[in-house]
Amino acid sequence: YGLTDWTFEIDDKGRPHYVVTNYKKRVGFKGSDATGAVILAVQSGDIKEYSIADAPVWVDRIQPANMVNSQLDYWGKYGDGWLNSWLGAEGVLQSTEGISLVYGNDGKSYFYTGMQSVGADEGTIGFVLVNTRTKEARLYEQAGATETAARQSGEDEFQDFGYQATYPILYNIGGVPTYFMTLKASSGLVKGA
Repeated sequence: YGLTDWTFEIDDKGRPHYVVTNYKKRVGFKGSDATGAVILAVQSGDIKEYSIADAPVWVDRIQPANMVNSQLDYWGKYGDGWLNSWLGAEGVLQSTEGISLVYGNDGKSYFYTGMQSVGADEGTIGFVLVNTRTKEARLYEQAGATETAARQSGEDEFQDFGYQATYPILYNIGGVPTYFMTLKASSGLVKGA
C-alpha cells in the first residue's frame, strides 16, 4: 500500500481535514489503483482509514487525477486489445492534455478530460467525466475541439491585445457542453471571458 494526493477538505461541521489517497499496485509497477482514504483531522490530529465505500459522505476526492488520467489512457490504448494497439491501432484513443475538476448538478465532483484519436489533430471524439470519489466513468461521444484548441481560439479572437486564456472549464449551457475561460492581459488583470 502507498499514500498519495493530499487534498484539503472541510467536513459538514466546518472542520478542516486532509484526505490522503490509499492505493496499491494492481498491475505491474505502474498499475496503481485507489483503495480508500486516510483522513487526518487538522485540529485534533486524529487519523482514520476508510475504504472508498465507507468514507464519510463529505469526502469529494479519493481518486488522484494522475491515476485517473493514466487509466483513461490505458483504456483508450488497449480497449480493443493489446495486439490492436501495436498493429492496426484502430480506434486507439488518448486523453487530451490536462484534466480539470468540475461539479455536476448532482453536487458531486468529477474529473473532466477530452478523448481524441491517437495522432489526430485538434479535435476530440468526446469527453469523459470520472467521479472523483468512486472512479465511475462515463464517455460522452460528442465531437469537438480539444482544450488546447479552444484556448488558442480564444486567444486568437483578441490577438491584437495579446491576451492569454486560462485553461478552459466545461459548462453545460442549455444542454450544450461549452468551454469557459477568462482572458488576461500581461498585467494579470482579467479582460474578458
